[in-house]
Amino acid sequence: MSALQNPNQQALLEQGREQVIAKDWPQALKSFKQAALACACTISRQSGETQRQKSLPICYCKDFASLPIDDGDRLTIYRLAKKPCTCGSDVRSCGSKHHVAALSCLSAAYGLVGDHKQAYRSASLLVIMAPHVPEGYYRMTKALMLKDPGDRLNTKNRCVWIMSQGTASVQTYGDSRHRLLKAFAAQTRRDILPRFPVEVQRMILANLSTIELCRALRVSKAWNYSCRDKHLWQRLEVIPRAPCKRARGYPTRLLANLATNLSQRYATSLTIKGLLNFAIDSSQLRSLLETLPRLQHLRLHGRAHRDSREKIGPDMLSSSCVLSAVLHGAPACLKTLHLQDFDDGHLAHPYIEGRDKHWPIQGPRFTASLEELTLLAVRCGREGCDFLNQSAWPKLEKLMMHKCVFASDTVPRVHTDIMLSTPNLKKLSTDEDFVYSLGLAWKPWPALEILDCNSFVGVANIPKTVRHLTLREPFEDLPLGLLNDYPVGQEPWEVVTGTFDRLEHLSLSYENADTLDRTSRIVEPLVARLKPSCDSGTLRSLHMTFNRDTRDAFDRVLNKAAINSLVCFDITVPSTYDSNGSYGGDTDIFVDWVREFPALDSLGIYTGRTGHGGMLVARVIRERPEIKRIHTNALQGVQYDNVFEYAEKKGVKIITSACVPEASIEIDGW
Repeated sequence: MSALQNPNQQALLEQGREQVIAKDWPQALKSFKQAALACACTISRQSGETQRQKSLPICYCKDFASLPIDDGDRLTIYRLAKKPCTCGSDVRSCGSKHHVAALSCLSAAYGLVGDHKQAYRSASLLVIMAPHVPEGYYRMTKALMLKDPGDRLNTKNRCVWIMSQGTASVQTYGDSRHRLLKAFAAQTRRDILPRFPVEVQRMILANLSTIELCRALRVSKAWNYSCRDKHLWQRLEVIPRAPCKRARGYPTRLLANLATNLSQRYATSLTIKGLLNFAIDSSQLRSLLETLPRLQHLRLHGRAHRDSREKIGPDMLSSSCVLSAVLHGAPACLKTLHLQDFDDGHLAHPYIEGRDKHWPIQGPRFTASLEELTLLAVRCGREGCDFLNQSAWPKLEKLMMHKCVFASDTVPRVHTDIMLSTPNLKKLSTDEDFVYSLGLAWKPWPALEILDCNSFVGVANIPKTVRHLTLREPFEDLPLGLLNDYPVGQEPWEVVTGTFDRLEHLSLSYENADTLDRTSRIVEPLVARLKPSCDSGTLRSLHMTFNRDTRDAFDRVLNKAAINSLVCFDITVPSTYDSNGSYGGDTDIFVDWVREFPALDSLGIYTGRTGHGGMLVARVIRERPEIKRIHTNALQGVQYDNVFEYAEKKGVKIITSACVPEASIEIDGW
């Protein structure tokens, strides 16, 4: 490898570049050729030749175009270039930077004048002369692409292969930090998405949020085509990754991505979290909803993260503004409406106290199609309550209302009107205020099948059609002032009318039961109504607070052979065990009681103290190995590892969860 440098080479290169700028192509080609021939490695070979006879050598024994691209060898071109020449061209290796630059510029000049064959030949000569530098591979690829400008797969694959060969050669024998290696890496990065079937592409792109999907449209033509699948635009989601810590709110452009032609044509579901922190008003939100004529499911969350303390500025949306925009903008085909975390009572907003001129005089357009309504922590002013009772909701089957704040003088009227305007309701989940306000005046829904409420008050009027019943009794919050409407000498939970004939699941829990003497007075009347369901074997799932009164009451009526799912919580487990083998607490009692259920395949063990009760779970697995699933919060640390390993040997699946699993039930028509 010659280290000699000809001082005329640099001058010829500069002269050739100036001629390229002036578009003097013949002179530029001549200057680059003279610069290449002026290298010291060609002087001895060309001695005795006239100026006309001097020409660049051509090698016929090293044909890179005939090499296979699927041999798996990353140094195929390098090894062929380093072999001795057998055709008599006498091409020598040279590391002169001016010689490399001269051949590179010559190949580029031939490409500018359209002579791509000569451009490829000059680039091949550069690779043969210096296979450890990336310029030759780059010029060879450029010449191939210009020679075949069409989108032919064979040409693209060979160009990718040449750049991969160049990357391996330069990294192994040359400068591994060369700037062209980054360009090679960008060009050889294979886009695997178009290679997958359409179903797999849809599964991959479905993990992107709506904002990321809009960005993916601009990646490439293949990505644009894949991202236009209508299934990807049926569900729109805007969920900020981090809480908003400043009152200025999230940028409005996040919502602007929703108003696209694809979403207008295909979107059927919209979820926005952190809506209170977007700098938009009621009219903008309404306009956004009006651009989605096929919308069937709408979920709006006031805060993106419920547990975070997000700051809300004074110019942000209020709950009344959100309700106004939804009632005006949501299409007539809306089936599901979910509003959550719009309890903005600390904001002094005119929509809350006075009548908003934008509130609709008529009912919303989706009253005839809405099937599910969820209101969680929503503050509704006097006008905000009207949309629930302005008209009938003939198709409403699911209603969930928790922590909703209504005007004090409208609470009884709102609850009564909801009951009258939803004749086909099948699932009701609400808090104690709803049931208290109805009291004995509660006329049950004829089709109600699932009831979840926080009070025993009014259970006397629960219809026989209920199949899924969840009751939670916070004793310390019981408003005894509401008991004046009940008969003298009777408390509301003692008024029993009728029985449950088709109950399939019952969840019964209460707090501070050990400190009160009326636990049995509440449980006994309710359990008496369960006897028909127990005798017929329809009651198959039971969730209950584990104590003596509840256990004794259920023992009198329960058909234990029909129970296949049992969940017990607030189990008393001691922190230590006696040396004589006595476990204490509810451990022995619980294990003996579980033995009485022969058909159990799912068991929930929830202790009063999280992380305590590993021995209890291990004993249950040992006594009842036929139970295939155990949900528990009693395992932690080393206990979890030991019990999990023991359960795996017995074929029992341990599921750690902090809450009671939801019972599965099928509703007719769903």
